[in-house]
Amino acid sequence: MIIIRLSGGLGNQLFQYALAVSLRERGGLDITIDPHFLFSPQEGVTRRSYVLDKFNVSFGITTDEDIKKLGVPRLEDERILSKIKRKLIKIIDWVKPFHKKKIIVAKDSQSFDPRILKIEGESYLAGNWASPKYFSQAEKNILKDITLKGPMSIKALAILDNIQDKDLCAVSLHIRRGDHSGVYSSKIGAIPISFYQEAMRIIEKKESTRCFFFIFTDDVEYVKDNLSLNEKFIFVSKNGVPDYEELILMTKCKHNIISNSTFSWWGAWLNQNPDKMVIAPKIQRTDGKNTSDYIPEELGWIRI
Repeated sequence: MIIIRLSGGLGNQLFQYALAVSLRERGGLDITIDPHFLFSPQEGVTRRSYVLDKFNVSFGITTDEDIKKLGVPRLEDERILSKIKRKLIKIIDWVKPFHKKKIIVAKDSQSFDPRILKIEGESYLAGNWASPKYFSQAEKNILKDITLKGPMSIKALAILDNIQDKDLCAVSLHIRRGDHSGVYSSKIGAIPISFYQEAMRIIEKKESTRCFFFIFTDDVEYVKDNLSLNEKFIFVSKNGVPDYEELILMTKCKHNIISNSTFSWWGAWLNQNPDKMVIAPKIQRTDGKNTSDYIPEELGWIRI
């Protein structure tokens, strides 16, 4: 059995799910996804919700019995393990050869480790696995699974009508602030407004049709204070549309300007427009960690 821990927001959960799909396609593997971490408050970690149930996902949820069979306690469960015991378990597993490990923790969340795709034994995988190299052969099934179970809300449908207006060029513009400018500022950091301004200029220079920018953000006031707004900007995020519907709306835009966020990364990757332009920040993190496998420049994505 392979158990894949879910953590983070919708974008991170989608990367973790995509790895599960990729491993499943090898055949013969019993795989479950474990949302337990999402329900266990962690110091210094933004609290998130389980969101994959809004989509047509096709994996079972890890049970306590599954954990018991695997023989590896959930490392985040304070009720079972003290911090010292959890660290000891990690150290013991860390010194084992890779093929004998039961607990596999991603060292760099945005770099590719080919050994992960060769796992055959019982393993508990904890990480973001944020590289398309983990699921490059599973695109068809991922696209099939990441579709909404139910109909879109009336608010989302109204925005979708604007996005699909043939007289305009719809561009999603994701400005992530929140914990990137707060608790995670020393690790990830917020992207400067100059990046978005330059990305918009690049797209408008290419397009003959007038561009309208659909703004997805967790900080509406920051955007209002820092962008010279006019009628070509349309706020999505202040209209009470949930994040899973925002994701689908991003995919329906002609082009995508993404932040250093896995959420808008997926909005761009799921976009099936063959002529799409995706513009991403060249620098994804402030801590200097390797992100070379994260932005698929081989697909034509542009880093500035």
